[in-house]
Amino acid sequence: MGRTYSIVLCICLLSFALPVFGGSPFSGQEEEWNGFSLVRQEGADAPSCEIIVPGNEAEGKPWLWCTSSPDEHGALLRSLLEKGFHIVYQKSRSAATFSVCLQQRDVLYNWLTDTASLSKKPLLEASGADALAGFAWAAEHPECMAAIFSVLPLLSPHTSEDAAISEAEWEALAQWLEVDSAASFAKTPLACASALGAAKIPMMLVKKLPVSKWTGEQYDKFYYDYRVAGSGSYDLISCPEKASSEEAGLLFHEQFFFMKYGGLMKETAVGEGVDEASPWVVADFSSQSGVYMLDDVLVLEKGSDMTGIRWREALPSGGYEITLDAMRLSGSDFFCGLTVPYEESAFSLIVGGWGGTCVGISNLNWQDAYNNETARFKTFNSHEWYSIRLRVDGEHIEAWIDGEQMVDVKVDGRDVDIRWEMMPVKPLGIATWRTMGAIRNFRVTPL
Repeated sequence: MGRTYSIVLCICLLSFALPVFGGSPFSGQEEEWNGFSLVRQEGADAPSCEIIVPGNEAEGKPWLWCTSSPDEHGALLRSLLEKGFHIVYQKSRSAATFSVCLQQRDVLYNWLTDTASLSKKPLLEASGADALAGFAWAAEHPECMAAIFSVLPLLSPHTSEDAAISEAEWEALAQWLEVDSAASFAKTPLACASALGAAKIPMMLVKKLPVSKWTGEQYDKFYYDYRVAGSGSYDLISCPEKASSEEAGLLFHEQFFFMKYGGLMKETAVGEGVDEASPWVVADFSSQSGVYMLDDVLVLEKGSDMTGIRWREALPSGGYEITLDAMRLSGSDFFCGLTVPYEESAFSLIVGGWGGTCVGISNLNWQDAYNNETARFKTFNSHEWYSIRLRVDGEHIEAWIDGEQMVDVKVDGRDVDIRWEMMPVKPLGIATWRTMGAIRNFRVTPL
């Protein structure tokens, strides 16, 4: 009896470990992709494409429409599949011409949303030269697009002297675009910027550094045209050329982008708890942006000017230590303004203020972190977690970042208070200034 039970248990465990192909609503050749079912859709029933099916689809059936091979964004796609997204890959250049490619996209969109019942508003990945077709289709069908993600998009074809590809490749591109030269193509992503901006389609562009002067000008022009036409969400992420596509911080930011605009994130209103179990409520800053929770990470979106959270549980009494991890996702100012109680008042530890580098205590004798003796300066990289430790023991305040002591000050007999902007998070809370930040692993330990 015991042996039979063991065999049955092993079979059950194996059934959870192996990819499930039989439950897919799609027909076609199936294979395994990183533990998920990949269906190669062929034939007259639907346009040729690859569909990767999540184990458990999310509410609303969100999907990411990729123009790049799934292997190019493997870690990101795996994370989205785990959250319930479908992934659809349609190779742009497999079509004979640009106009045929757009027609094929029409057919595929209609088939996936009507026959397969996927969301009417997918998210789009359109990177490199594939941005030519992706951006053009989105500009023609803005009502069908939730958001656009792009790594190093070819915003406008240009001459071979400025290009990293050969003259023959440009000639082939011009032939596919059905123009005399690639540079004469009129439906470029750059030309689509105004239409995308007017439709307020959220954008995340990833720029690998360094870029040429010409390329930098194209990014600037795209942003200008997009912003003049509308007020949609726009993030331009700059990262080193050799940065890994699986870098944890950048991957988290990208995942948050897709989760939010895929409709799977709950924005918390002012005065509400971030979630039922969270010790945090959203602080009442005027014109503040959203606060979200993703996988035990608090995300404070870029505000105008501030976004913040306030502690709603018991406050520390006597001496205490606070530890947390903080990360700047976008913006250029402080991504962690930690306000804590001190006797009958409070003060703030500012991390990355005054243009991005200042660390110090606000306020001592009415002087803020930039203007008193605690001011220290440190470079903070976006998409990198920093370990922060603050210790308050009597009249002694100390702070460390990644183990390096940044603050060591005695405040006996001095006026200790906050800047007025921090009032909504007093006596214990965290805020950002015109910057998108992330917080995790917050702990208060009595001394």
